[in-house]
Amino acid sequence: MSERRSHVDEERFIYVADAGAPDKRQFIALHWCGIDFTPNDAFLGPLRSYVQPRAELTELWFVYPADLATTCDQLRALERLPDRHSGLDIHYRYFAVNAEGELSEQGEIRADGRIELTPTVTREVLLEGARQLFSDSDGLACATAGFHFAHPGGSHSQYFMRGGQAVARVQHAHFLALLLLRHLAASVDTATVWVDSASIAPVGYAFADLARRLGRTPPTRVESFSGYDGLDTQLRPKPTDIVLISSSTSGSMGEKVGRKKKLPADRVVTLFYLNTQEWKEDHGTLICDLTDRDLVAARADRESHLRPYETYESDACDLCRQGSGEIRLAGDSFFPETGVIALRMPTFKDRPLDGKRDRSDDDLVKFDGSDYFFDLFGCGAITYDPASGPLQRDRGVSTRLGSLFPLANDSSLDKRLREKLAEAVADPADVSVVLSLLDEDSRLVGEHFATLMFGGQPNGKPGQHWHQWTRSDTVTLAELPEGSTILVCAGVVASGRLLTSISRELRKVSQSFRTRYFVVVAHPESSSAWATHVNTLSRKSSQDDSTDDSTVTHVWRLPREPASPGGGTPWTRERTVLRSVAEWLGQHEQYRSLLRALEPRLGQLGQLHDSNLLVAAAAPTATNPMPPINRNFALWPFEWSEHERYVASGIPPTHAEVFATIAHLLYESRRLSQTVEPRISAVRRHGYALNPAVFDRFNDPAIQAAILRGSTAGELNYASDADASRAVVDLLWFVLTNLDSESGAAGYEFLLSLSEGMSLRDGFGLRVGHRQLAHLLSDLEREYGTDFEGLTAISPPVRALLLYVRGCLAHDGK
Repeated sequence: MSERRSHVDEERFIYVADAGAPDKRQFIALHWCGIDFTPNDAFLGPLRSYVQPRAELTELWFVYPADLATTCDQLRALERLPDRHSGLDIHYRYFAVNAEGELSEQGEIRADGRIELTPTVTREVLLEGARQLFSDSDGLACATAGFHFAHPGGSHSQYFMRGGQAVARVQHAHFLALLLLRHLAASVDTATVWVDSASIAPVGYAFADLARRLGRTPPTRVESFSGYDGLDTQLRPKPTDIVLISSSTSGSMGEKVGRKKKLPADRVVTLFYLNTQEWKEDHGTLICDLTDRDLVAARADRESHLRPYETYESDACDLCRQGSGEIRLAGDSFFPETGVIALRMPTFKDRPLDGKRDRSDDDLVKFDGSDYFFDLFGCGAITYDPASGPLQRDRGVSTRLGSLFPLANDSSLDKRLREKLAEAVADPADVSVVLSLLDEDSRLVGEHFATLMFGGQPNGKPGQHWHQWTRSDTVTLAELPEGSTILVCAGVVASGRLLTSISRELRKVSQSFRTRYFVVVAHPESSSAWATHVNTLSRKSSQDDSTDDSTVTHVWRLPREPASPGGGTPWTRERTVLRSVAEWLGQHEQYRSLLRALEPRLGQLGQLHDSNLLVAAAAPTATNPMPPINRNFALWPFEWSEHERYVASGIPPTHAEVFATIAHLLYESRRLSQTVEPRISAVRRHGYALNPAVFDRFNDPAIQAAILRGSTAGELNYASDADASRAVVDLLWFVLTNLDSESGAAGYEFLLSLSEGMSLRDGFGLRVGHRQLAHLLSDLEREYGTDFEGLTAISPPVRALLLYVRGCLAHDGK
């Protein structure tokens, strides 16, 4: 799109055009007034402001319909015309437009130094105005990253021409009507102006206005035929009628109108055209070709030309193949269609194995990072991390290593860490210094390895950038012998920013030494992000015998969703929702007794631990937890009931471990799904929702609860899809009518998510269509009573949430 260079308001349209020969530029400013005005000094203000900074101008043309001649004569008589006191050498010329759209110069005609008004000059100057008004009114829309337009005619492209934008201003509409006068022969019969979109109706009305004022037989009406949708059924033109098409990239609509409706080419008019191919005669009459076909041209009068863009047939669209989402345009004004949700089912194959998605059916349960869940199962490392730090910000389910240390000798975890240490350091005796990040997990790791390698109680010292352990009190980094090895330990890292900071600090030390970075758990955003970080930390000298190098070793790596500042966790959102429910109950006297039903869970939210994160419907208290997941948990490549830690303790998988597994599946599916990946890499939004069948496929209540809490904004929004909403409502009916069994154990979680979707405005939570939800509530009233009082003995919290949902629906429906 070119730089905005014109000016338009309710009384004028002004632009600059190059009216000279190719080897001699001569710039004119054209001032168009299509409707009557008051010729006073105030009228000249915008003209003076526009002309003053444009010293390149040689002429200024006043162009106006012939019926405004008297008004323009009064304007010429004003003493404060811009050239009277501006000091600019601009020649003023006045042109009246007749019924055929021809320009006739008025007043004194200067013979020398003026631009000759040839048909070619007139045409090019006027077309420059049409191109500029299209460009300056943002007539070419570009789809947002990750999406493209599906045009009403069937083609696909990154761009869409919006003719309605170009004619929204009255002076723009009358200027294009002037061009229509030049192209359309006068008709002796009354005619209808048919427009393909109501958005360009202003041009039809402006054309009728000018035709009437200038003595032509004006059209009697302007009617829209709604583009391609109404081409066969709504467009019924007479031979004298005019069909206006807003814009085209192919000319196909003009060709179809002429052929199907038997109209001559001069009665089928397209306002704007953009294509590498020249306009064809059988497409009808073209007003303005916007295309810059000489892509190396640098002339000033080409600045408003537009480069053509790629278009594709719908069945051979490169953009669709790249995963770009469609914005379908339909209806009379070519608005985007009501969204159709793409439902997506997460699958085992969404989790990559060896960095790849494709694998044999025998390997479906295996995935990169599965050893993280097996090795850390049952030891408290996959845990809920409560609010900490000066900002007291909840981190949700995370990895913490404090429960692992001190490691029991010869335990499976101890053996695993020793194996990885042997990969990082060939001979522990070469390690002179152990450093760690300053957080507690990293300090425990550093202390463990320092004790292992240095023996006894190693000398540990906290510093500004790291904790440090050495073999003796006197050794500093600057005193290290040449060729020494430094082991840098980190407990849990995500972006690795702190390790990069340590790397920078170590580069300040003049001694040459080996650096071995040892990361116990890495949670990068992706495999490529981790590879970039490893390459940043790794250093290899150009000399084969050099001791100045560094490597990175990790024990467990599992990608996860990066934390969004201020985004909160499912449990911070639950607290917000329950407080809203409590506030609503307090405002209704007949329901205030239910406030006591929310107190146990609100109390739990202040004392969360790994086994009270998910809530059972029967009675969400510490003594009635969510049933443990069933055996043969399909998302783990091992049977948890046979794991050595379960055999020893009898403790089933915790809520934190289940949630972490589901969150990982959803993240990998969201990030790596072939139909979504290109879009997600460009924009952080989805254009899809989870298929409701996911809750039947994973029908364990704990897993259902984890899916509800682990879904991100938009993934449970079915409000715009009636069929998907009905599927969700059927599921809710089944769950809420089986609250006293395992089938309905996730009832509280479903209603919590539904309440979240109705009360919070951040896109999280479950959302269904209002009509489908109203039917569900009506059925539940028949099942449990008008105010769901039958739920009092089964689950008071579920009753409270149902009342709140009904209240929200009634409020939204007002």
